[in-house]
Amino acid sequence: MNNNLKKESLKKKIITSLICGLVYILLTIPINFIYPIPGISEYEPISGINPVFGILFGPWGAIGITIASLITHYLMGYAVDVCLILSLFQFLYAYIPYKLWYSFNFTGEITTPRLNTVKNLIKLILIAIINSTLMTFLHGFYMDVINYVDFPSFITLLWELNSLDFTLIFATIIITLASIFKWKLYIPEKNKKPIFPPNFYNIILIIALSLGITYIIYSYLFEPLYNGLIFGTIYGILLIILVFKPVTETIKIRNYNGKTTITEKLILFFIAIGTIIAILAGVILVIENTSYNVEIFGFSTVLFVNLAIILFIFYLVAIYVLSKIEKEITLPIESISSVTNEYINSKNKMEDSREIINKIKKDKPNNTEIGILGDSFIKMISGLKVYMQELEKETKDKERLKTELKVSKTIQNSIISKEFPKSKEFDIYAINKSADEIGGDFYDFFFIDNNHFAFIIADVSGKGIPAALFMLNTKTLIKNYAYFRKSASDTFYQVNNSLYENNDESMFVTAWMGILELDTGQLVYVNAGHNSPLIKKEDHFEWLKSKNDLVLGAKENQEYEEHKIQLNKNDELFLYTDGVIDANNTKGEFFTSNRLIKLLNENSSLSIEPLIIKIKDEVNKFSKGESQFDDITLLGLKYKK
Repeated sequence: MNNNLKKESLKKKIITSLICGLVYILLTIPINFIYPIPGISEYEPISGINPVFGILFGPWGAIGITIASLITHYLMGYAVDVCLILSLFQFLYAYIPYKLWYSFNFTGEITTPRLNTVKNLIKLILIAIINSTLMTFLHGFYMDVINYVDFPSFITLLWELNSLDFTLIFATIIITLASIFKWKLYIPEKNKKPIFPPNFYNIILIIALSLGITYIIYSYLFEPLYNGLIFGTIYGILLIILVFKPVTETIKIRNYNGKTTITEKLILFFIAIGTIIAILAGVILVIENTSYNVEIFGFSTVLFVNLAIILFIFYLVAIYVLSKIEKEITLPIESISSVTNEYINSKNKMEDSREIINKIKKDKPNNTEIGILGDSFIKMISGLKVYMQELEKETKDKERLKTELKVSKTIQNSIISKEFPKSKEFDIYAINKSADEIGGDFYDFFFIDNNHFAFIIADVSGKGIPAALFMLNTKTLIKNYAYFRKSASDTFYQVNNSLYENNDESMFVTAWMGILELDTGQLVYVNAGHNSPLIKKEDHFEWLKSKNDLVLGAKENQEYEEHKIQLNKNDELFLYTDGVIDANNTKGEFFTSNRLIKLLNENSSLSIEPLIIKIKDEVNKFSKGESQFDDITLLGLKYKK
């Protein structure tokens, strides 16, 4: 899909300009009638959309804003020459951020506008600061020349704060909407033979900023200069030169699939909450503590100052918190999930393995559970590459199938733990026996914290390597989200949505997860279409009844219901996959759930490990060596406290 507005027809580009201008007019005129701004001023909250439209739609967004500005200022009664000058300012105000975005590189690469990383958020903030400062100086020069306000004044400070505050507020919302709804953006092409090197334009930017700062300092210390027009003209020429700065790096075009990442959601959440808090706090400060200032400067003036201070503090805190979350949680989760899906759907697994391993190494944190899982996945990919090379050497279908089954078994066995924790509160034991046709059964267990122990049993649809890789992805996601969420239902909700994305093979997982509170024995559990476990109270096993919700990976935004039960001393849980009750013998008979519960009750006096081994042996004995189609997985837990 072509997402570059630059490559579209002239008609579509003009339509984009008209839409940008229409949005500006529809938002500006009502605000000006409700809250009229006296005199010549850009002291308007809605002006914050100008840089955003410039970043997204380049010259066509800037042209639309320019025409709209000309119309609105004329309707407000400004003289024609003033309207033309202010429209030029608005063009620069919208166009310069576009040039800065595609030429300002400190993140390692230049991408299309999207707030999917904290680095891109910081980049947006820096561009907003630079652009707000440049345009404040430009307006200040002009207002000083026409004797409307002095350049170094409280009013020019308000222009700076207004521009910065509302640029960031509107940019966060509009750029996120652009990624969700896949708007066509104006993406420049790399200029291979620029007339001047990029540093020439960087020097121009530095000179422009220095000129503005020098003029302000001089005006404060001495009498205002009467040749401010000369300074303003030179400054304006410098900004116009900056407009011609070429793009000298290749733009990495992101795949706009309409899905927001975890980081994008967190950034949008933080900025939305911060904006609401800042506005409310600003209003409260105005009403309660600054009545004298309000009387002198006006309500909106004091509000904007308070809003700017609070937003500044909040942005600093938000960037710090988001960078920690991104580094330790969101990027590793997104990376491992994305890479796993990419690898599953790859047609050239051997050729892509090196690139995929490098991606995991780049994003995985060290000395964390996520980092350990990333290392395990790297080892798996490396081992899988060796097996895939062996697979290529096989020429017969039967030999290739045997090799694939061998690889799948290796993957499956390598990620299922065979070491069980020793605890005074509980005993746990589990067995996983792979069938001849490899499926995706697995169990897992881990401590969420010192007082909460999670255990899972699951069965992935399908067979072979895809099922084994899907199993690994599911196991990784459950563990990561359980650490992050600490809620069984929310964990399954997030895992389900992650599996649903890019699930081209329509695979799914039945899963059961329990979180045991060790000091009280309270068990919270959820069931995503899995077989109901059995629970032993005193000496008798019975079915643990619960609602079976939809399997994981089948439907987006599926809710999962939590159930609670109190475990008393010596109570036991027995979990299994359908490979147990569906085990068949030479007569075509199945093991069945009735035979399972009868066998459990006959051996209820056994402790957990002997009981699990006994059930496995009885299933083997029943099948009498008949090849099984599905894996057999058993897990038992006894509460001892």
